[in-house]
Amino acid sequence: MPRKYWGALHAAIVFIAFMPETGTSAAMADDSLHDLFFGTDLSVTSRFVYSGAVLAPMGGLDQPGLRIRAYGGAGDYKLDDGTWVDKQAGHLLAGWAFWHGDLGVTVYAGVAAERHDAPTTQSKHGTKTGASVLAEGWWRVDPQTVLSATAGYSDVYETVSGRIGVTREVTDRWGLIAEVRGSDDIDGPYWAAGAGITTRAYGLDAAVIAGASGDDDDTGFSLRAEIRMRR
Repeated sequence: MPRKYWGALHAAIVFIAFMPETGTSAAMADDSLHDLFFGTDLSVTSRFVYSGAVLAPMGGLDQPGLRIRAYGGAGDYKLDDGTWVDKQAGHLLAGWAFWHGDLGVTVYAGVAAERHDAPTTQSKHGTKTGASVLAEGWWRVDPQTVLSATAGYSDVYETVSGRIGVTREVTDRWGLIAEVRGSDDIDGPYWAAGAGITTRAYGLDAAVIAGASGDDDDTGFSLRAEIRMRR
């Protein structure tokens, strides 16, 4: 996918997140229809920034119904010989959210793309597109604790990924978070684990998570920060 199309993808994400809320009934006027997120993911082997949005066109995000998810990111990662390679990745997915009490699950399917600025001798090089599926789940264990999990697969480089996290609200503004995540593709596995804090202010939810990460060749630090906004 040429670089100019990655800019178009990010523009589409912003449009989805801030498009006017039309056709909403009075009963749903207080429900959030859009979830915008952006963040950074740093480790000993990679440096990545990303943004995305989830749209609920049939009602609020906390209700069952259709979901549209757009995601895009860019950064670089280190090869075995120490060379850093530029990478861009993104997806556009459609899915359906299911809710039962304090338990929610969303299942998506769509298309994904990756671009690796690497020589043809590498297993990942050039631009490749393919199908992608993703499942996200949430369980509110009690009024202060939420358990979340994500699992995905893309036939772009046969990538399997997953994450398990738990968030505990300490006050109305501050909380604690812990997560374990990882992926596996044609180049081998990657893992990261850490803990941190969450905060809520001015309509924004933010999280900073520090810990460790590694692959078959390197082990070191991991730092992930993310900001989310619903409207």
